Amino acid sequence: MCIETSPELAKFINELDIKIVSNGYAELDSKWNYGYNKSPYSRVYVTVNGCGEVSDEHGNVYKLVPGEICFIPAGANFKYRCDSFMTQIFFHVNYIKSNGLDLFDDYSKIHILRSPFSESDISRENFFEPSISIATRYMWVITYTACEVISAGELKDVAAKSYSPIIEKAVHRICETKSVKLSIAEIADELYISQSMLSRKFKEEIGIPFGTYVDKLIFNDAKRDISTGKYSIKEVSVKYGFCDEFYFSRRFKQLFGLSPSLYKKQVLRFWPC
Repeated sequence: MCIETSPELAKFINELDIKIVSNGYAELDSKWNYGYNKSPYSRVYVTVNGCGEVSDEHGNVYKLVPGEICFIPAGANFKYRCDSFMTQIFFHVNYIKSNGLDLFDDYSKIHILRSPFSESDISRENFFEPSISIATRYMWVITYTACEVISAGELKDVAAKSYSPIIEKAVHRICETKSVKLSIAEIADELYISQSMLSRKFKEEIGIPFGTYVDKLIFNDAKRDISTGKYSIKEVSVKYGFCDEFYFSRRFKQLFGLSPSLYKKQVLRFWPC
C-alpha cells in the first residue's frame, strides 16, 4: 500500500477565497434594463421563470431561461434586459486568489451552463429558509461555474503558483495593509532586499509591475466598497490611504472611465441584481 499527500494542493485550495458579496431572489420586469458596464465581482444568475438576456461588448446575446445558469465574469463588459418578466436567483461572487486579486478580473467571456436545480430547489421558500442540502448545492454551483470556465481553457494564468518566500511576504504585507501609502521601498527595507531586486522579482512572479498590482488590488476593493452603498467616497478614499478625496476620484476615473460618485449612483440604481 502506498499513500502520498500533496501539501501544495491543500495550500492552493485553502488560499482560494470564495466570497459571496450579495445574493437575492429577484422578480424583474422591463425596468431591468441597463447598458454596458463592468462589475467588481462575477455574477451567477439562476433563472426561475420568465426570460431575459445579457449581451457582451462584442454583440453576443445570451438568453436567460429556466433550466440554465448564466455566469458573467468580473472582467465582462455587459448589458442586460428583460422585456416582460423574469424571476431569478442571483449571486455576486469574488473568487480571490492567494495574491489578493480576483481570478476573473481580466476574463470577459460570458458562459451559459445547465442548471442542476429542480423546480422545488429554487423556490422562494427554499431560498429564504434554506436547508444544509440547498445551501451546499448553491455553493457547489458557484464553484462549478468557475471550474467549467477554467476547463474551457480560455482563462489565462490559472495554474497554481508557488511564490518565492520574498514575494509571499511582500504580497502578504500589501494585502494586509492595502494602502497607497505603502511603497515598494518600504517593503524592500523590511525584507532586506534592494528595491530594484524586489521590483524585478515581483514582476517576474506576479506577472505585473508592483504599482499596477497595488492599483488593481486597492481600486477593485474600493469599487466593491462603493457598490455596497454603505460608505461615502471620502470614507473609501481614507480607508485606502488617500489624503485627498479628489485625487482618489481622479485616479478612479482614469481606471474605470467614470467618477466614483457617478459609479455609486449608477450601481445603486441599476445593479441591485
